[in-house]
Amino acid sequence: MRPPPLKKMKKNRLPGILFVVALHLLLVWALINGLASATMDLVRGNLETVVVAEEMVEELAPPPPPPDFEPPPPVVPPPSVVINLAPAPAQNTTAIQQVTDRAAPPPAAAPPPPPPIRPFTDSGNGNRVTARDYPQISIRLKEQGRVVVNVCVEANGDVSDVTMVESSGFERLDEATIRMVRGRFDYNPAMQGDQAVRFCQNQAVRWALQ
Repeated sequence: MRPPPLKKMKKNRLPGILFVVALHLLLVWALINGLASATMDLVRGNLETVVVAEEMVEELAPPPPPPDFEPPPPVVPPPSVVINLAPAPAQNTTAIQQVTDRAAPPPAAAPPPPPPIRPFTDSGNGNRVTARDYPQISIRLKEQGRVVVNVCVEANGDVSDVTMVESSGFERLDEATIRMVRGRFDYNPAMQGDQAVRFCQNQAVRWALQ
């Protein structure tokens, strides 16, 4: 007998080979998956989760020392005060009455008032208006009038101040009056008792043409 042709035999083996390879791959896959599952179960059985709760210990500051309290001093009751309201002895009352009945001393005498002041007076040396005192322009213009000035005379008789009180209405006559009284008039000083004193008073000067 002749052996069968080669090509025909190869075609009949190919499906068997493929089946065997597939079978081996399936066995290997099943083996790998089974080992992996068993390994995981073994590891899971040996693992144990332990949760340890850590105790938080808070460090507290030591308490402050107790305050030093001094005991209060003992209370001493005040001494009792006894007021004697008995009437005063008769002799003391008599003495007070005698002192009260004495006359009060007379008040000190007031000092005597100062003596009155006698005003200063003209010395008699010609305290009057003359033709030489009259301003020439006032003569030509026929200016006349009465001037009142306040004159202050010192204790030695000198004129120290002259001020206008009432004008004549003409400035030349007013100015001539002040110059004349300050420069030419002479007075006896005012007197207070026996002592010469400074004194001020009003003086009237009349300007008149004849």
